[in-house]
Amino acid sequence: MKDSDWEILYRLYKTPNITKVANILYISQPSLTRRLKGIEEEFNIKIVSRTSKGVTFTPEGEYLAKKAENYMDFIKEALTLGFNNAAVIDVKDLVFVLEYRQFCEENLCGNFNVISSCPPACGTPEEMHRKALNYKKALILQTVLESPEEQFDVKKAKYNHNILTEKLYKKIIDQSV
Repeated sequence: MKDSDWEILYRLYKTPNITKVANILYISQPSLTRRLKGIEEEFNIKIVSRTSKGVTFTPEGEYLAKKAENYMDFIKEALTLGFNNAAVIDVKDLVFVLEYRQFCEENLCGNFNVISSCPPACGTPEEMHRKALNYKKALILQTVLESPEEQFDVKKAKYNHNILTEKLYKKIIDQSV
């Protein structure tokens, strides 16, 4: 499921009217209806019942909508903290590239053998992949280095990224999600 699908569920739960939500998201009502049907097919459940007054969520749909709200809250909080982008994706879509490991071993960020999410504590890319597959969703956080000065100071940018990640992690744990 795409981030935009989670947003559709979230918005529809908050405003149970397909036409209004389509307008909020700047998509056509038929497009939103097709996306909603696609979500229902993906999960093999009925998410909403359409009525003359809008939509009502089935118990299964309400469960998904609450998950969507959590995911949207995570993304919003990540952006508020200072990440450039954030997304919730299916873990099966994560890509572990062996060649990226060299950047860790060159220790450009200064975290090699310092924090648990970095090598060697995090394990090999294969071990990381196996660990990740214990979950269904992953919160992906991105920091973009835009200026030449930032690109020269990768260590500082990675440090700041890790600080933001720890802050977000603490907020998520505090919310017991």
